Amino acid sequence: MLRIAGLAHRQYLEQIPSGKSFWNISRIPFSAHRPSIFARCLASTALATRSNPLRSSLSGIQMSDSPPSAATEHSRNLSKQVFRQTNFSQTPPVHIFISLLARKLSEDDLRKEILASPFLTENILDDTKARQLAEMIALTPDFRLAVEVLQLAHVLGCPLKQNAYECTAHHLSTKLRWAAVLSVVSLGIRHTRTTTARLLNWRIRALVETYQHASLRRILEEFERFRVKPTRRTFHLLISGHIRNRDLLGARKLLRLMDQIGFPPDNSTHAVIAANYRNLGPNAQVQDQALQSLMFLEENTAVTVLNRLIQLRLDAHDPAATLRMLTIFDPKQVSPIIKVVSDAVSTPGGGNPSADPLEEIYREYYLSANADTFATFLHYMALRQDFPGVLLILEGLVRANIPPTPDIFTALIHVYFSTGHSSAAFRTVLDICHVRPSEAFTSLLRQGLYDPVASLPFVPTNIIPTPRMFNALLKGGISTHGFACVRDIFTIMQANNIRPNESTVEVLIASAGKSQNLRPRTLLRLLNIPDLEPTLRHIHVLLSRIIRHERYQTFGVGWNVTAALFSRTRQAKRRIQSEGFSSKNSTESFDPIAGIHLQAIDHRAVQPLLHRLNARKTNVDAVLAGLRLKREAAINVDMDAAQDVFDLLLSRGIQPNEYHFSALMEGYTRKGDLPAALDVLKAATRVGIKPNCVMYTILIVGYARQGQPEQAVTTFKQMIEADIRPDVASIDAVVGAFFAVGAYSMARRSLRTLWSYVQPFPNELESASLKELATQFRLLHKHDQGITNSKFTQSHWKRLYRQLRQLIAAWKTFDSSEGTSYKIDKK
Repeated sequence: MLRIAGLAHRQYLEQIPSGKSFWNISRIPFSAHRPSIFARCLASTALATRSNPLRSSLSGIQMSDSPPSAATEHSRNLSKQVFRQTNFSQTPPVHIFISLLARKLSEDDLRKEILASPFLTENILDDTKARQLAEMIALTPDFRLAVEVLQLAHVLGCPLKQNAYECTAHHLSTKLRWAAVLSVVSLGIRHTRTTTARLLNWRIRALVETYQHASLRRILEEFERFRVKPTRRTFHLLISGHIRNRDLLGARKLLRLMDQIGFPPDNSTHAVIAANYRNLGPNAQVQDQALQSLMFLEENTAVTVLNRLIQLRLDAHDPAATLRMLTIFDPKQVSPIIKVVSDAVSTPGGGNPSADPLEEIYREYYLSANADTFATFLHYMALRQDFPGVLLILEGLVRANIPPTPDIFTALIHVYFSTGHSSAAFRTVLDICHVRPSEAFTSLLRQGLYDPVASLPFVPTNIIPTPRMFNALLKGGISTHGFACVRDIFTIMQANNIRPNESTVEVLIASAGKSQNLRPRTLLRLLNIPDLEPTLRHIHVLLSRIIRHERYQTFGVGWNVTAALFSRTRQAKRRIQSEGFSSKNSTESFDPIAGIHLQAIDHRAVQPLLHRLNARKTNVDAVLAGLRLKREAAINVDMDAAQDVFDLLLSRGIQPNEYHFSALMEGYTRKGDLPAALDVLKAATRVGIKPNCVMYTILIVGYARQGQPEQAVTTFKQMIEADIRPDVASIDAVVGAFFAVGAYSMARRSLRTLWSYVQPFPNELESASLKELATQFRLLHKHDQGITNSKFTQSHWKRLYRQLRQLIAAWKTFDSSEGTSYKIDKK
């Protein structure tokens, strides 16, 4: 399946002409600071600037430049002209030129064909008509030919103005065709020997979107070369690119440079920073600056910034702060959202008491929510598996008269899969496809995935399918039905001219990486698809699989491993540490993959990936830093090296999250230092991290290794008191603590008692053995049924809590009657 994706992706890239590079890539030396764990890592001098009124000429956060005035009226009806062209005397013959260029004639033959037709000659030699022709082709599936139209006009002697390249780049950007945007900008420079600030800004935006950070670092030299003065938007685009690449040092330099050349950071600058800061994690200072700037921003910009801030608070598991932010919106529009978020806050574990407090928010008038606002909360409901909440949000979207967007339906696809409505997900995507290959549809029907009469709570109308929608369908389809549906989905994508992208490959390798039988070397080979630009997300999948494999090779898994510490007769299988990769303590090579040096993996397979990431000057992200941290702490049990990695994480401005603190906790529990692991949990709480089930499970497993089942149950009880709902793994760890010390009857009783925290206990298993119970219980986790959609009432929580206290009392009675002491066998 990955080969299919790679082939389609390669064919797609071959159709885009490549522009000539205008610079030599040079390496920027790395430098880092080492602040404390509580440091907020964006320089206060950069953000604590005096607020200035927002300049009317620049929003500072728009996703694309406005089209030049010459194309404003034309662009309104552009799509209709492309597909309903009836009068060639008034509009350029789009279809004729597309057919002509698709024949791949030589330059001489193409020239003869055009010059032999007065009608074609008129449309290609008139600069206005040639520009319009390129614009319209840019919006078609044959957008790559827009570059050839501009080139053809120039070769035939038509002097194109700069707005021809500007307008074409704008229309390509509306379809996110960034590689083609780069080609158009380069073509304009070759044809005119000069360029404009608008075109160079398009170049910056395209470099940001295609992760070409090395070129981005040298782009200001282009402005000097062509004697073009950078604009405020230039710096905002550059700052956004540096933040998205987690390069705060570079972003600070740009902020200082802005001030020096007469563009002091203002409210629009704070908006840009806040809108892109999710790549670094929640930051109280960035949040407060952005909130203070809201009153000075024009409405569209303010809504975009507020949506991003809401997403940051949802990432931090802080719906209470989200409710306060929602008060800035028109209450009539967002009342359904407020209701479902209020329900989330009121449920056990719904809030985050450790989160940073939110400052007062001032705005003279309400903002109008947009489709992105609703899509954000649909994704949130998908994570909560709250289908009734989704229906309320959709009703609010309809009442607010907000047209649904493809992002709304992408979020809905995730909702359908997370709540067990997979047939609705398939019908949502497939029903909007204009081309329906009968073989693929028949196959999906036969597999029971596509039901043409399935009930849809929200019917898509006037929606064009996008790669994101198909990627969501792929991810959900594979997770629920395996890889059998992949070929059919690809067939439908190809028929509808939807080409796989890097995210498509990420979905496939992430799904393949979950297979226990797939070795890391095999996964690495799957990543080496020709012409596929590797991303850090691809590397996440590879290194995560290596981490799991190496941890298994080093420590093993299961209750028997822990029980062997206390039994003279039970033997754990001897493990040999893997040499899958090693870590270097020096920070010189921390980018792009956190200083992890691959060893036993196929050298020829990994080097092209790393070379391409290095060539683009891609910086390490929070996930890769967390994997390095996990490797040092949880596998090497080298806590000094782990602390060095953690300090480096902070110096980069990357906000540590629960994953990073969990890695430290696991390292200390492996070392046998449970008090230090508890201190890490408390430190995480102090910096606003909400402890989760994984953190408590690490502690429970740590006490199990110490032969302290009572302390393990007490820790489980503290997790319940913190309103954290347990999962299969945490309950399995408690049961394993009793099993480790040979208390098999207590192990069975604890599993029988705690089962209800996940699902009602099956009556048919009342007389089952401990082994059979454990096997059936773990299947809940395997089939992603660890947490049900049902909400626990307060009375339910209290009843289960009483049962937990009774379990602790029963153990004390059992332990005193047995008179047993347990010591770790150091053999």
